[in-house]
Amino acid sequence: MTIPTDDQFFSKTEKGKPDAAFLKNHFYREGRLKEEHALFILEKATRLFRAEPNVLAVDSPVTGATIAYPSASSSNLIPFSSVW
Repeated sequence: MTIPTDDQFFSKTEKGKPDAAFLKNHFYREGRLKEEHALFILEKATRLFRAEPNVLAVDSPVTGATIAYPSASSSNLIPFSSVW
């Protein structure tokens, strides 16, 4: 397995974006990236997450977390018609 070149890593149709289909296949086959490509992905993802208003900021260290969802019992369901 070879490390992708810039031509393989970047999309030919979407300027400045990685080729998602290529990367999916590359990672499926346990391929590796150049450090600059990995940093590119991390920097873009960091910018996206910082701009996303629905992401929670949590002080570190985080040692474990549990997300609890209410059960779907009939007592806590809201009828669809009452929402509209």
